[in-house]
Amino acid sequence: MKKLACSFIFLIFFTILLAGFPETVALHIAILFKWNLDAVGVMVLVQEILLLFFIIYLLKRANLYSIFKKKKIRRGDILGLLALCFIFYFLTHIRQELVQYMARTTMNAKLYSKVGIWTGGKLFEICSVLITVLISPIIEELFYRGYVMSRIFVKSKYYLDVLFSASLFALGHMVLLQRDWVNLSFYFLSGFAMSLFYRYCKNIQLQIFFHISWNVYTFIASIWYIIYNWIYFHFFFYR
Repeated sequence: MKKLACSFIFLIFFTILLAGFPETVALHIAILFKWNLDAVGVMVLVQEILLLFFIIYLLKRANLYSIFKKKKIRRGDILGLLALCFIFYFLTHIRQELVQYMARTTMNAKLYSKVGIWTGGKLFEICSVLITVLISPIIEELFYRGYVMSRIFVKSKYYLDVLFSASLFALGHMVLLQRDWVNLSFYFLSGFAMSLFYRYCKNIQLQIFFHISWNVYTFIASIWYIIYNWIYFHFFFYR
């Protein structure tokens, strides 16, 4: 019981650390030395890479390297992947409809405004893209699915492993976000869907592939939305 309690505390603490530490520390260092946004991007990227290696170390220490073994993709895995795409598209659409009526902010918004006065930003954007579409999905899948679901409530008949993983996933995304029921519901339900898919397929490569692909899709979609609005308001909108 004591070991289980310690595992709970460690996983919750590490989830908060994983989500909030790199960005917050980088911003405070940048403000202290009057560095620009580019420096923030590089510092966050380096910290994320170090966290990735630490999670790989945790997996090795827990004898969970077997999750990296290549597995044959079954027909059911493809169907599950398609279902996951539909669920994510549906949840994202609902979230977008709801958050447009809410004020958007992050816990580090004031820190970013202070760093922004020292300009810079191109390298910051590159680092942000690398983190968002590549490093973060790998970190999240290895930790929330690969590590957590193999350590706590393993193959629980009440799906406690899925619920716990989804709860940590939601907690991790809420640390620096505005804490409201829309984002909380979105990240819990999306985390639940991905955890359920991992429990079924047990294929961490497929899991990472989906997460990266979805983040790439949302990134491209947001860029296209900006381009579309720019073209519309510059060439087709008449007052």
